Amino acid sequence: MAESSERADVQQQMACIRQTLDEDVGKVVDHARDLVNWRNIVKRRPWLAVGVAAAAGYFLAPRRPNHRAASAISQLSEQVEALRDDAESPAVPSSSMVAPVMSLLASAAMRSVTHIVGQQVSKLITARHPDSDVPSSSNSTGE
Repeated sequence: MAESSERADVQQQMACIRQTLDEDVGKVVDHARDLVNWRNIVKRRPWLAVGVAAAAGYFLAPRRPNHRAASAISQLSEQVEALRDDAESPAVPSSSMVAPVMSLLASAAMRSVTHIVGQQVSKLITARHPDSDVPSSSNSTGE
């Protein structure tokens, strides 16, 4: 008989624990919903919400284009095209020594132009994102 009363006590305690557990889980779920609801966050901390919105707008909004850098890049691309056209058209008759020298000079010119274009693009990127980790190449041009 004592065993059956202990069993009944344990079952009653388990039922009570289940009921309080259900209530506690419900409270936790409601609290989590309140934490995630953006309207409640704005009501509780309006200045923080304004700051977060301003920071998001600053980082996500497109920047004004740098027309000077864009014009420099377009000029360089025109020069590259002109050099490429000059390299493709045989202006000098090909002899055994002239063709390799012209090819070498054209290759060196293309490398120089490519390097300059890379520097201009790097400057453009640095100007748009001054806090980025893009290495500066201004030390190689003597600027």
